[in-house]
Amino acid sequence: MESHDCDAVIMSAHGSGNDDGDVGRGLGSVAHHLVQHCPVAVTIVRPAHLGAPEES
Repeated sequence: MESHDCDAVIMSAHGSGNDDGDVGRGLGSVAHHLVQHCPVAVTIVRPAHLGAPEES
């Protein structure tokens, strides 16, 4: 991240969540690694469930 001069990372959570560290939170291995090692703020965004009613 430092080589790109970023202030933050925003990514979607869509991994399988199979690594032992955060299975309960549903983070995939890439998201988990970024949260643990990234020198800037990381925001994980979960996609809305298909078929779920939208809130207004």
